[in-house]
Order: sequence, then structure tokens, then C-alpha cells
Amino acid sequence: MADKTTWDTRRIDKPFDPVDATAGWTVLSNDTTGLATNARCVQGTNGLLFNKVDGTDNKTYAGIYKTLTKTRDMTWVSPLDEFVWYVYCAAYTNVTSAFLRIGTSGAHYVEYQMSVEDLQDGRFTCCHAPRYDFASMTGNGVDWNDVTYYAIGLNFSAETDALANIVVSEISVRPSAGQDADVPGTTVAADIAKVSASNPTLTAGTSSPLSISTTGELRAFLSSAEAVPDAAAPTRAVQVGAVSNAAAPTPDENDLGALSMTLASELRTRLDLAQGATGASVPAQAVQLGGYAHTAVPAAVTAGQLVALLTDLYGRLKLASHDDSSGSDAVSVVGAIPKARLVTTLTQLTAAGSTEWVDITGLSKVTFGITIASINDSVTVRVEGSNDKSQVWNLNDDGVDTVYTADDDYVLEKYGVSCKYVRLTMVGESGGADVTVDSLLTALE
Repeated sequence: MADKTTWDTRRIDKPFDPVDATAGWTVLSNDTTGLATNARCVQGTNGLLFNKVDGTDNKTYAGIYKTLTKTRDMTWVSPLDEFVWYVYCAAYTNVTSAFLRIGTSGAHYVEYQMSVEDLQDGRFTCCHAPRYDFASMTGNGVDWNDVTYYAIGLNFSAETDALANIVVSEISVRPSAGQDADVPGTTVAADIAKVSASNPTLTAGTSSPLSISTTGELRAFLSSAEAVPDAAAPTRAVQVGAVSNAAAPTPDENDLGALSMTLASELRTRLDLAQGATGASVPAQAVQLGGYAHTAVPAAVTAGQLVALLTDLYGRLKLASHDDSSGSDAVSVVGAIPKARLVTTLTQLTAAGSTEWVDITGLSKVTFGITIASINDSVTVRVEGSNDKSQVWNLNDDGVDTVYTADDDYVLEKYGVSCKYVRLTMVGESGGADVTVDSLLTALE
């Protein structure tokens, strides 16, 4: 049956092993020698001393271990509790870390470590590590219900390293901060919080509970930082929330300025300093948003004045071209998303020839989606235009045809088309007579 010692719950280190006598302790290998008691210790009268030598076991560590005759139940140690052990050495030459091993045997344990950077020459170092934070695991690790083995020592850079007069002392468990913090001989009594109608008056050096108002609100002691809008800012200022005003406030420079809201709880963004009307002089800080809807061209403003964007009654942007010689203005709506006015599938081409003519009157952007299949070497096509179906020209800007050499989907586009009819023509095929040319015509405004 496991030894389940009853521990007090006060937050002090709980001894695990005093490490003060050689009885029960054994060196880990013949790379460790000279196990003996030593007057240097943390608790009690002795610590244990040993040496690291270049033994035949070729270990990179030196230390001692103990095997218990009765298993120890250590499930009471929480994952956040720390294992604590003490190590002393005049100088940690070639040492990489101090270690504490806990397990069920020399083949099954976890190892906790304290890096050499944290070890202090010439004095005891308090090594510590939370239960959950072990550096390595050997075999099956540890069964916390049945701990029967632990070891303490130093890790070295190489198995040939040697170091004399290593002293280790007490192993203990340090409860985490979440446990009861009462310490024997010390009495600390403090209320967590007190309810009071006003801010309490405190004396320097005394303990102070949190202060809560009679309505249950936590008092944050902002009295030294409180101020009202339009008043001079105190040395320590806290501004929270906004103040409702019928009109925009006008605080003086360096005054504490609250966010300003209208009486309808609308946040005032102080655009009164940036507002301007069409035809008025531009204010020092100008904000221009949106545009004005007009059915005709508005009157001209003076150079340097604000002018609103001109839109139609639907909010679409208008552009006006002005003829200074005649004084006439031509207004057109721009910016609308072009609509696809015509989409049609054309006749498949399998030899030199053309598709049917398509009437694109009023449309200026044409796109031919072309699918080439069963090509041999190459196929040559072009987009043609006409106003009467007899006078025909190539719509390519350079007057050249387009050659395709592989089966795929292609696109031929033409913007600013000014003819009445368009069609796709297959000029010819090279290398065979198997190609097929399918096309879809889309025409936009």
C-alpha cells in the first residue's frame, strides 16, 4: 500500500527528502565517486557530497539516487506545484544543468532541470521546476501513485569531464500560489472588499481593502482625476464617456474636452468648422461629401470656391462638355456599369469562311469567346466589320489576323467599334482539315 503522508496545507516548502545522510543513497555510475556527508547544507546538519570523474561507464552526468522500500503516493502534488532541490559547487565548470529525477526505477523516470545559467558559483542554488514542466522522460516516466525512485545531480558537456566537491541538499515540494498562504507565526487579516458610502480615508503603510459603493460598484478612486468639461484639466486626468450639448462646446486651450453629443445622443464630430455651401468661400477646414442632383447644368461658381459633384436624379455622375465659343453645355451620364446588350452564339466554322453578320447598332464593345478544337498545325481567324455587309474590313487595329496553334478557349476583344455589323471569319487552316471553331459574341454599350 502506498505511503500517503498527511501534509498540512500551509504554503511552505514541504520536505520530500532531507538528503542529509548516505544511508539509502547510491552513486548513479562509476563516473560518480566519493559519496559522503558534508557540513555544507540548507537544512539540518549535513548535505551529501560527491565527485564527477572520467569513469568507465562513460556517463555525462554525476549524481546519486535512492530507491524506496515502500512506494510513495504523490498525487497530492498539483501540476503547478514546484519540486525544489539545492545544489552547491565552487565553480560549475563544464556543467550544463542541475537535475532531479523522479520515477519508479532507474529505467522509468522524468527529469527536471535547472540550466547552468541559473546556477551560482560558490553558494547554494535553489533549483525549482513545476511538476508539469519536466525536461525529459525515460521509459514510462513516472506513476504519481507509486513513486519509488529519485535521483539528484549535475549534467555535463562530455563524459570525460571531471568536477570535485559537488554538494546537494534537501528535496522538497513548494505549493503553487493558488494554495493557502498562511505561514506559521504570521497573522494577516484583511477584508477583500468593503462597502462604503464614500471614498475611505487611508493612512500610509496600512492595508487597504477594495472599496465598493452601496450600489455594488467597484470604486476606482478617481477622485483626484475627476473634472468636468470646459474646466481646467487636473494633473491626473481621466475622461470617460461623452456629454450632451445643445450646441457644440467651445473649450479653451488645454481644457479637458469631453466628447460632445447632441441632445438626441448623436456623436458630434465638429463638422461645423468644415461645413460650406456651393458658391461659398472654402472654410479653413473643408469636408466635401456626396454630390447634388440636377436636371440641368447648374450656374458656374467662382474659381477657388467649393463645387458639388453633379449627378442625375438617380445619383449617377454627370459630365458636362462646354463649348466656350457657343456657350452651350452638353451633359451626359457616365460611370454606370455597362450592360450586356447582346449575347449570341455564332455558327460553327469547320473550313475557311465566315459566321453570319450580327447587327451591333448602338454598341461599341464587342467580345468574341472562341473555342478551338481538333486543330492540326494552326488556324487563322479575324474579326470583321461592315456597315452594309459588302464593304468589309479587319477590326484589328494593325490589320493583322490572329493565329492559334493549340486547342483551347480564347478571347478576341475590340473597344470603340463604330461599324453596324460584325462577324468572325476563319481565314484558313494549316496541316489538316479537322479543326472546329465555335464562338460566342457579347456586345456592350
